[in-house]
Amino acid sequence: MPEQVAEWLEVQRWRSLLPSRDGLLVESFPRGNKHYLVAYCFEGRNAHQTLGMLLTRRMERAGSNPLGFVATDYVLGVWSTRSAENADLAALFSEDMLGDDLEAWMAESSMLKRTFRNVAVIAGLIQRRHPGEEKAGDRSPSTRT
Repeated sequence: MPEQVAEWLEVQRWRSLLPSRDGLLVESFPRGNKHYLVAYCFEGRNAHQTLGMLLTRRMERAGSNPLGFVATDYVLGVWSTRSAENADLAALFSEDMLGDDLEAWMAESSMLKRTFRNVAVIAGLIQRRHPGEEKAGDRSPSTRT
């Protein structure tokens, strides 16, 4: 670990309880009129981005009203209007998240659909349409030559 991270973990050891190597340190605290949940996953930014989408989805179902999240290489932070302390943290981070919730999120995500569409256009699998253009196959038989 970088020196600053190692130093910070030492402070955590003094102020908090560090989990075992296969555990997860999750802290929650209020600040201003928001509630924060911070998970120290150390899995990298890309993994934390995906986890953030899934976690906020679960927090929403639990009634925590998540407003947003931030992901870094070391940590995932979520802020909400209601405390996540009332939610079952073990259920929020259960392993089945990567199955059911990931598949459901991908099916519903307009961002992923748009990205997939862009890839399909670049790959030549579908044609790019511009406003006002007719779709291929939309022409009536009388207009074909």
